[in-house]
Amino acid sequence: MTKNHFSVQLHLLVPWDLPIEQELNEVDKTKLYEALNQLLLALKQPGVQEALIIVNQALANLEITDVITAEISSTETSLKTVEVEDFDNYFGVMHIQTQEPAICLVRSLLLVYRNFLELSQNFDDFDPIHIEMQKKGFETYTYLLSRVFSLCLEKIS
Repeated sequence: MTKNHFSVQLHLLVPWDLPIEQELNEVDKTKLYEALNQLLLALKQPGVQEALIIVNQALANLEITDVITAEISSTETSLKTVEVEDFDNYFGVMHIQTQEPAICLVRSLLLVYRNFLELSQNFDDFDPIHIEMQKKGFETYTYLLSRVFSLCLEKIS
């Protein structure tokens, strides 16, 4: 096990560890509630810099201490394990296992949104309609995670 400060590589839970619902202790419940609310607030920001500040603050509060690289021996698809590994390497993804799956899921969502913000900031030719559609997808996923963890998030308008 290693102490992991997510950087460039996106860490994803192995599919068999994805929770359908999960009870949280009070500390994690508070952390995730705050992080998901910060994400919703960031999604409503008109400027990329304002959103990045909020997302980076949320990420700073979500450390994961125990991370193990997952061994994928079966994909349960027509893909061979080596093909999945090639895909993961190409896209900078690492499948992991952790005792903190809820924090991992929320942290991963924040990282993906941060990367999206940085991309949209660096490329002027992104269609504003597509950007809004993508933001709506992030918002929908945020509410999905809040249901999985039994958190009652308020709609931010």
